[in-house]
Amino acid sequence: MTAPSPTAPSVVARLAAQAARLETAVAAIPTRLTAALPGLDAEEAAAALVVAVPIPVRGAARYLEELAEHLADHPQALTSGSSLCPPVLLRLIQVLHEGGHLVVRPGCAHCGTVRTDLRQLRPEGRLCATCDAKSRRATCARCHREGMRISARRPEGGICSACYHKDPDRLEECAGCGEHQNPVVRREDGRGLCVRCWKRPTHICVTCGKTAVAALVDADGTLCHLCYNRHRRPRRPCGRCGQVKRIARNAYDGEPDLCDGCYRGPEVTCSACGRIRPCSSKLQGQPVCGNCYRRNRQGEPCARCGRTKPVNTRWPIGPVCMTCYNTVLRSPAECSRCGTVQPLIARDADGTGVCGPCVGFAADYTCRQCGRAGNPHSRGRCAFCVLAERVNLLLAGADGVVPEQLQPLATALAAAPAPFQAIQWIRESPNSRLLARLVTEDRPLSHELLDELLAQPEPALYPPTPGAHRHFGRPQRRHRTDPRLAGVRTCR
Repeated sequence: MTAPSPTAPSVVARLAAQAARLETAVAAIPTRLTAALPGLDAEEAAAALVVAVPIPVRGAARYLEELAEHLADHPQALTSGSSLCPPVLLRLIQVLHEGGHLVVRPGCAHCGTVRTDLRQLRPEGRLCATCDAKSRRATCARCHREGMRISARRPEGGICSACYHKDPDRLEECAGCGEHQNPVVRREDGRGLCVRCWKRPTHICVTCGKTAVAALVDADGTLCHLCYNRHRRPRRPCGRCGQVKRIARNAYDGEPDLCDGCYRGPEVTCSACGRIRPCSSKLQGQPVCGNCYRRNRQGEPCARCGRTKPVNTRWPIGPVCMTCYNTVLRSPAECSRCGTVQPLIARDADGTGVCGPCVGFAADYTCRQCGRAGNPHSRGRCAFCVLAERVNLLLAGADGVVPEQLQPLATALAAAPAPFQAIQWIRESPNSRLLARLVTEDRPLSHELLDELLAQPEPALYPPTPGAHRHFGRPQRRHRTDPRLAGVRTCR
């Protein structure tokens, strides 16, 4: 049987139809890409398309038509992070990401790993090869348990991981302890080491400089687990709060992705208190709730004060307790290397304090609003900026402007040398509620007005934290005159 001639009418018609389909798809996709990404022009879109799908390739029209249809049905496909998409879109998003465009790369629907070869499509999204293999369940041919993950194939059929680890064909003499165990790694001479004798190799983290087991090794260097979680862990939109954050639990069985802030752990029986509570941590291999974990976790010697306490964070100087963490961040000083005022979280060889950027530590404690270093409070802002915002919220009128007669008080409160204590005072002190009522009354300040307002108490502007003013079950006495309200008489 001979192949049809390239000039045969049927061949010419088929090639012409393919060329027309290809031209239509190539013309439609750049328009949709530029509409989804305002910073992308038509030429860059066409170039990215050529890299993601080499245009003349066999069947390119089919891939491009599938991509164009998906972009038409899902205009936010480039920024949603959803892996329910054609494979060609994964490659296109990777090309756009490498070009510096603001896209969200989809990850595996189970483990969250960002890859361009997520071949297996499931109702919850695409899976990597590892998660796809783990999700395939069957009846073990040896223990006959149903719904087991198949780890290996034997003449009698697939066997589960428990039977695989007990398989006599896998046992061999360990080169370290001499016992017959399952080898987890092999030395250069070919002899295996069991899990008790093998030590995972350590590397120097390029971010914090700590020598530890690597969580990621790529062209940029090695990252420890702590730095990987902080800086490189994949981020996707959380299914509960909607923010693009680090995902703590991947979506499964109809449940959405949950970020670190929304995930509370599975509700199981806590091994410490015995109550059924969300347990996201483990103590000696057993699940524990958050309260029991904080109460029973082992401490380490703090690198700054030397006391054995629970570690709050790890800086280049070593593990740091909560007290020293707050002390360093709230007292920035001049760095001996760069001369900038920063929290000194590292040391030179002579013991002089050094800031994090000078030793390659990526943590940034600079306020994104005012540029001041240290005193971090929330959402990347320092306590001084948060205090100024709370003071304005407390003293501003309906038009959002602080009345002229309260301007000196607002300036004095915003310039408090201890911003954290001032923020707490605004939230909890009854005098702050008095100031809020002064703004509501919109009358000239006088002792008579103060006496009148004190005789008619109203609910707090900021509800106090439950139990904040209690001591052994009885209300704690407080002075009516607060020293931070200079010139304001609050006694009756």
